[in-house]
Amino acid sequence: MVIVPLVGRGKLLFNGQTHENGFAIQRIYTRDTDLDVAIPVKHGDVVLIHEGYHPVVKAPGTNAYYLNFLTGDVRKISAVNDPFYDWVSKNWEGNPIEIPLKS
Repeated sequence: MVIVPLVGRGKLLFNGQTHENGFAIQRIYTRDTDLDVAIPVKHGDVVLIHEGYHPVVKAPGTNAYYLNFLTGDVRKISAVNDPFYDWVSKNWEGNPIEIPLKS
């Protein structure tokens, strides 16, 4: 286990995959700064996000999910999509996937 000191506002994303060799790409970017990184993530990886949009794409044939944990002294969240990609959600037919739960 890695303990990371959290200062200020942010979000921790715990990533999960439904296949042992699955992976996803976490992109973190802003429109008003030079921040634009793409990070490969595997099951169990944690990503710390201080700012920006943070979409995720997954490997073909796999499912990916993540849990959000808010950090800092202000724990409010409001989802804001990047207007540049509004066309994606307008064309989405909403095929929900089932995430397998293990007890």
